[in-house]
Amino acid sequence: MYYKSLIFLILILSTALFPQGNYIDHSETTGELSDTDLFNTEMGNYDGYTLPLNKDEFVDVILYSESMVPDLLLVSPSGKTYPVENKNGIGLLSFRKQIDEGGDWIVYVFSHRGGRGSYFLSTSFAGPTALNFPKSSSICEQIDFLAMHSRARFIFLETDNPENSPSISSSLGHEINSEENYYKALLYKSDSLNSATHAFSEIEKVIKCNGWSKQGSVKAGIILFSKLSDGFKQNFKLELNTNVLNGDTHYVVELIISGKFE
Repeated sequence: MYYKSLIFLILILSTALFPQGNYIDHSETTGELSDTDLFNTEMGNYDGYTLPLNKDEFVDVILYSESMVPDLLLVSPSGKTYPVENKNGIGLLSFRKQIDEGGDWIVYVFSHRGGRGSYFLSTSFAGPTALNFPKSSSICEQIDFLAMHSRARFIFLETDNPENSPSISSSLGHEINSEENYYKALLYKSDSLNSATHAFSEIEKVIKCNGWSKQGSVKAGIILFSKLSDGFKQNFKLELNTNVLNGDTHYVVELIISGKFE
């Protein structure tokens, strides 16, 4: 049987570079279901992708289509099936699992409703130890951990319970947004601009981390840092912002980590 090849070379390289299992990778592809695709009686027309996975790593698969109601099925190397049912007829499906069987998995994209059209397939990977946030480590090590996750849009760190998501030491709160691909930590808050400006300067001294290059001030109150990791550009910035809520003005220092800044 013929399958489309969805080989994640960066994942293979990452596995070799991080034998402890501390790696993150992400891949995206687009496709289209049509009457000329492969066919069987159970799925109808389908696309099949080969997905090489290692035992104990985490995988997250997202399938999205605006032009049809898709279905998703994963099959392990031993033939065990993992169907993602689309009972509600929506255009978005997801699958997440810690892999208990290494080897070539198959991802099937099809439509029980006979749908035809384009789709988007996103696959993210995390090594067995890549979800272990270094709570007691330095802020630089915590930034490295979070920046690594920007490669997969922080998707493994999002949770319904914020208390279970990683929080930078001494931060006053944080926000994770996988859709916009950023992690934002509130490091300081004051009703005094002078106090916030002083805190901004002191925090800048602390976050001079190894491997990160200071790109300079984008504008007043914003300092950008970046580094290249396995061909992937990681970024974070320190910002001094003004927040006005219900007539009250506060000055905040925020650290924002993202795979990309405009």
